[in-house]
Amino acid sequence: MPLHQEPPAKRPYTLGRRAVRSEETRLNVLQAARRLLETGGAAEFTMENISTQSGASRQTLNNLFGNKEGIIIGLFDHIAEGGGMLAMREVMHLEEASAAVCAFTRVFVQFWMRERILLRRIHGIAALDLDFGQAVRARYARRRQAADVLARRFADKTVLPPAETAAALYAFTSFEFFDTLVPDDLAESKAVEQVMRLAERLLVAA
Repeated sequence: MPLHQEPPAKRPYTLGRRAVRSEETRLNVLQAARRLLETGGAAEFTMENISTQSGASRQTLNNLFGNKEGIIIGLFDHIAEGGGMLAMREVMHLEEASAAVCAFTRVFVQFWMRERILLRRIHGIAALDLDFGQAVRARYARRRQAADVLARRFADKTVLPPAETAAALYAFTSFEFFDTLVPDDLAESKAVEQVMRLAERLLVAA
């Protein structure tokens, strides 16, 4: 009998179950984080409270997300995915200026519309909490970069120079602009049409 034996390899199905449990824990943490946002404020959104609400240990939170900012970013990604933001991948490949501006606007207005109450709370907390503020700015930087890409691609099809087109498209698709312009009781289809028509008329050359 050999004196040394290699340890048995971990079975794929064992690793698969572990990955499933990890993803379930991750979703539980994100759902708990969302509940805290919906019911509390900046003071309540702590690692301790998230741990208590989700049933995950602080070490588990650290392993999955690193810190509170990591949870915030993970929550933003989770909300965005559920709110239809994955459609942006197709929008960025559209080849006609008017269609691209309208589709870009539609994606964001629909997202703001569906998550309006939660986003109001997020923006309120972001004004007071450094981690939240950094996460919100990082998320919005992606939107600005996408607006810059479209503005440069369609520079010969827009009314304004590329830099101004990007700034205007970024403004039209901001939550602040949407929340000021669109009444709470307006149907989603009407809200999308209203902002989309405005962006197209002001940005795309006839």
